Amino acid sequence: MRFVVSVVSHEHEEMIINFGTLRMLSSLNNVIVICRDNIPSSLLKNHCDDLGVHYIANHKERGFAENNNLNFLYYMEKIKRKKNDIFLLVNPDIILSRQAFKIFSNKRELFFNNVVTVNLFLDESFTRQDHNVRRYPTFYDFLSSYLLNKNKTIIFREGNSLPKDGVFWTSGAFLAVSVKNFLKMNGLDETYYMYCEDVDFCRRASLRGIKVKMILNSRVVHTRSRDSRKFLSKYFFWHVSGVVKYVFFRGESCQPKRSSLMVLKERLLER
Repeated sequence: MRFVVSVVSHEHEEMIINFGTLRMLSSLNNVIVICRDNIPSSLLKNHCDDLGVHYIANHKERGFAENNNLNFLYYMEKIKRKKNDIFLLVNPDIILSRQAFKIFSNKRELFFNNVVTVNLFLDESFTRQDHNVRRYPTFYDFLSSYLLNKNKTIIFREGNSLPKDGVFWTSGAFLAVSVKNFLKMNGLDETYYMYCEDVDFCRRASLRGIKVKMILNSRVVHTRSRDSRKFLSKYFFWHVSGVVKYVFFRGESCQPKRSSLMVLKERLLER
């Protein structure tokens, strides 16, 4: 089993270099790392070149969904698919130890028909949970979160466990899915720019019987900034846009409204 790691940098070069996650992952035999630079940086390019990481510079800024879909296309066309490959999305603000990745990657049986994540925390002492697994939100939940600072979608992992019904989604900060299933679903929906594409992806996966699983004993640090909480910032508007699209316009299809992977399938049909 091989992991194809997709990382997208948006002026995160110093974070990526200092955290060392790419360095660690690129040193492993069963891992291929693709790093897409939304705002090209020679510092990041040189770092990736030194590590043997596939570095791709964008000619224009793109959203989270499109960037990761394009990394997947690069993998399919330039690296070539192998049986049982796993596509793994990793944010630049993730601090991942070799031990945590070993625990994660050893759960082979989980990867082939689930969306898989790890136990994310906000601090290196693993005391503050990052609520990266949540119930599916309603419009009221979004309003309550912003206006009242109350969020009923949060799942508190008390007793180091999750609800047995499996009805929840996981953040794209650390998300793994088999290449086979990512292809079936045509990847992430590119109508979302920066927020809610992960909610939508997990919802569409659930319609296919693909559930979210968390490897609870693989503990990883997520140093998230929560830029979407900054009122009237561009991140705030991206979040509001994502919420409106998810709540009112998503439909009930298993397929995204727009995805670069649809182009891949057209190319395959032409061959």
